[in-house]
Amino acid sequence: MKFHLINQQTNGQSPVRVVEKGKGRELGWINRYLNREYVRRVSDKSLLNYGYHLLDFVRWWESVHHTCDVAESDLTESTLLDYVRFQSGRQPRPCGSAINARVAVVDRALRNEFPNSPARSLPAFITLF
Repeated sequence: MKFHLINQQTNGQSPVRVVEKGKGRELGWINRYLNREYVRRVSDKSLLNYGYHLLDFVRWWESVHHTCDVAESDLTESTLLDYVRFQSGRQPRPCGSAINARVAVVDRALRNEFPNSPARSLPAFITLF
């Protein structure tokens, strides 16, 4: 599966959407989060950044779990830490602030969708990058 961002004006929804390439299938949990942020009147530039961060996460998730769908039962206490490890292993390695920004957006989106999941909080050391 391949995913990409689209940016189009819609009524009452975030103009930034994450969809499956070719099929146009929207990734519900990500787009619900983007809609929530849109309603909060987050700037279009921030929505775009959030979309790219979530797009990066879903590409990683799909490579590990072979699906773009995230279920609460699939989330563990190490989910976000595993994503941090993935980010840290990239070449060239992203700077710490980029990793922190990506993981923070993913954490908020997952908490929005699954408020009781074990992946709710980031280990404290992550902010030390």
